[in-house]
Amino acid sequence: MTIKVSPELRDLEFSFLVNAPSKGFNSQKIDVLVDTDIVKTKFNKKSNVLLLSKEPNYSPQPINSTKKLFTFEQVQGAIGTLESSNSLDKKFCNGFFINERDFITNNHCLVSTKSACPEIRISVQSNGEIKKYRCLRLIRTSEYLDYAIIRSNRLKNPKQPSLQVATTQFEYRSSDTLWIVTLRDKKKLISECKPFDNGLSSAASVLCDSSSNCRLTSFLDACNGRVVISGDSGSPILDSKGRVIGLLWGAVSGDKVKLPAYVPSRLITPLQ
Repeated sequence: MTIKVSPELRDLEFSFLVNAPSKGFNSQKIDVLVDTDIVKTKFNKKSNVLLLSKEPNYSPQPINSTKKLFTFEQVQGAIGTLESSNSLDKKFCNGFFINERDFITNNHCLVSTKSACPEIRISVQSNGEIKKYRCLRLIRTSEYLDYAIIRSNRLKNPKQPSLQVATTQFEYRSSDTLWIVTLRDKKKLISECKPFDNGLSSAASVLCDSSSNCRLTSFLDACNGRVVISGDSGSPILDSKGRVIGLLWGAVSGDKVKLPAYVPSRLITPLQ
């Protein structure tokens, strides 16, 4: 199959990334995935050509504020650590509450998604006090987008701290600042980052590996030397106003450094 990109996409509105396949890679198994907020597709069966063109109804919403308008103390009550374990394995990750009771983290942080609830514990540190919660049920999991939404036994109270989650596409300027907020060894770690590739952080790219696995993801750049390590998964990516725009899942190799990779929050459902 041939992929053709229309001229209007050869600017700062679209990002398309495919890793070079290894020898023996069966290209016929690749699923071509695009961000439907900004791109429309048209497949010609006779010529076996997929055309990518600009979605006429797409209107980017720039964020004007580049100054950090939140503090760690304002968001820490919503951010926690997750422990998932069984008799054979144990995993620790970050995560955060998206409403009074629902906690989100990466799917790969769960030892098992079949009988995960009895094995999950969530810890949140706020005002010097550590509060622990257990899982009631898994609302939704996605191996492809690498997220899991967990219903906890946290009290149903509108005053419970949670993070506001962006559910629409944003076009970030290259001067904007994004933030990774992580808990490591019960210590806060806030990293100032820049959008990748001249402001394309919010545009999901197609990332394929040599096993013919493809996924939608986004990247951060220039995180002041920040190195993503095991346990950072599930950390929220915040904009300058403290809103979640993504869920950190790992890092991929760039030109010179590894770029933090995250799932755009608007791809995660249900968030409402």
